[in-house]
Amino acid sequence: MSIEDNLLRFERNEAGIARESRLDGIYIIRTSEKAEALSAEDTVRPIRHRSEDHVRAHIFLCMLAYYVEWHMRKALAPVLFQDEELEASRWQRHPVAKAEASESAREKGKPRPGSNN
Repeated sequence: MSIEDNLLRFERNEAGIARESRLDGIYIIRTSEKAEALSAEDTVRPIRHRSEDHVRAHIFLCMLAYYVEWHMRKALAPVLFQDEELEASRWQRHPVAKAEASESAREKGKPRPGSNN
């Protein structure tokens, strides 16, 4: 692919497309359970809660997991390659313009002196 002023040129990778199309609709689900303990059909079966208490417990655990993840992301934002200024810039930039990383996010991506990066 090449991009120039007022020009976009590309070619389809026919061999790659054909290779990928042979895998369409095939999914692999791995589990640590032995085949004798859990059949393939049971591996992908839907979770069916039979009582209101079970449904409430399931929803509670899903929300709790999300809540913990959200707090961990906030707490670890200074050391993760996450743009801490993204939320504020979201309201200032044009909604369809390409998002640009903030200066603080670019600094996180730079190798540190004495590191192996």
